[in-house]
Amino acid sequence: MSARMERVFEYALGKTLAQHEQGLETEVAYRLIDQRCRLPEEWRKPIPTSTGYSQLKRDGLRARDLTDQELSRRYPTEPKWKNRVRFTVRHFRDASWLSADANGRWNLTIAGQAAVEALTLSGYTRAELEILNESGLVGDPPPSEDDPSDKERCRVLREIAVRRGQRKMRNDLIDAYNATCAISGCDAVEALEAAHIVPSAEGGAPTPSNGLLLRADIHTLFDLGLLGIDPDDRAIHVSTRLAATTYAELEGRDLRAPRDTHSAPALPALQWRWRYFMPDKV
Repeated sequence: MSARMERVFEYALGKTLAQHEQGLETEVAYRLIDQRCRLPEEWRKPIPTSTGYSQLKRDGLRARDLTDQELSRRYPTEPKWKNRVRFTVRHFRDASWLSADANGRWNLTIAGQAAVEALTLSGYTRAELEILNESGLVGDPPPSEDDPSDKERCRVLREIAVRRGQRKMRNDLIDAYNATCAISGCDAVEALEAAHIVPSAEGGAPTPSNGLLLRADIHTLFDLGLLGIDPDDRAIHVSTRLAATTYAELEGRDLRAPRDTHSAPALPALQWRWRYFMPDKV
């Protein structure tokens, strides 16, 4: 199994654990990876466990001396892919990305959450993406930058991942705003993104007080300066460029308040962003 293919397990394991903040029991994690990845048959071939290798050595045999059926019948074995996932787990633990509690549940550490958040599909081959195709983490058909026709889809998928914001910030905002867009009132959680008020490139922190939960199109207009929030009364204002569109209905609407005050947008952040609103942009 190539080092490149082992990246598949790093991505699948990391993203699967990221979806389960309470951790996963070992066998449940294995089962999810098995269910979500379209593993090649070669990866399902049985190989001896550590106990199996010891028994083979005691009997003066090697795994390749036996058929798969004989090996599985006579010695403890496991699928090749499961063995490689265990190596991935070891890598995660060595890097302090993963911890295991007394019950054997795997949990991402804070460092692990950040590392997994940074994992992207950039550079993956079509073969690798097809393995991840059923994971719920890659679209169908899977895109690949190795295929010129798929370059645009790869770009869009990366942009969606970035625009949805850091996982923890988005989850915090979904909770704070009851999974509702702070401007439009949209409650389709799949369309909601974590919008930075002060961009991270300008030093903005990935915290609820520097964020808004916005529908994807509203997020775009907010970033373009076509929608603004008055920091004094928190009213929504719409650029004249959008006067002939349905977005004009948002003019004067009040910004929705989060459930708790500590998640409310910070006044300095709103003041910073207000400078970039362009009411007469053409």
